[in-house]
Amino acid sequence: MMKDDLTDAEFWSSMHSNKNMDEGRVSAWFRNKIHWKYDRMICRMLDAVGKGEADIVELGCAPGTILERIHRLRPQCRLAGVDFSEDGIDITKKRLGALGIDADIHCGDFRTVRLPKQYDVAVSFGLIEHFDNPVEILEYHKNLVTPGGLVAVSVPNFSPPVVQNLLRRFDSDILGTHNLTIMNEKALARALELCGLEDILVGGSGGPRLYFEARKPRLDFHLYHLAARTWNILAAVSPDVFWRAHIWGIGRVQGEKTSTGLATEA
Repeated sequence: MMKDDLTDAEFWSSMHSNKNMDEGRVSAWFRNKIHWKYDRMICRMLDAVGKGEADIVELGCAPGTILERIHRLRPQCRLAGVDFSEDGIDITKKRLGALGIDADIHCGDFRTVRLPKQYDVAVSFGLIEHFDNPVEILEYHKNLVTPGGLVAVSVPNFSPPVVQNLLRRFDSDILGTHNLTIMNEKALARALELCGLEDILVGGSGGPRLYFEARKPRLDFHLYHLAARTWNILAAVSPDVFWRAHIWGIGRVQGEKTSTGLATEA
């Protein structure tokens, strides 16, 4: 774990192992239907590259749910992923393998792992906010992309006071693993600009989501989880009001690739 990291591999292995990945067909169908706004965001991020059969790499790809969604939405694209959690990688490979999805999955820290090529798009969903210096993390995205390709990222939106107050009450540990300063459109656009990207677009997606991760054997926690799940379902199918669940940003790589120390090989 480096000094600017707010999480480590052990944290993510614990997170992945505590989630039930054996989702039935009905549950998967229902999840996809209520998360259509999230799908719309992913499509906008990917389609901005202007290339139908794009090579896409996801940084922080475990447990494989985003790669699964990308394959469902854009099956012609070629997929790759990297994650530093060994347990997360095992779950990702099993998940994608069971679905017959072909993806080139690598275990390692994206800052040092050697990947076989550069990609048309480097994406991450809920990654850069786990570091004190998101600009540096965006640089590593950029170094995986061919000239003219895209860096496309999204972060959850904890900026509304009601979200932060509920997290402090029911899931205070999660605030310590997130950089709240990057969770607005202006800050994300500035980070993409400082990274040297061009043609920058930022926006918000999804209804006013409430976040929860911790599960504690107390009635008030169970009630909050039930209320938050119900709220999120209603927010997912209703017009976007109050606040947006996710902040997304896109930037294009121009000119020759520069290096910040990430090892890649042709």
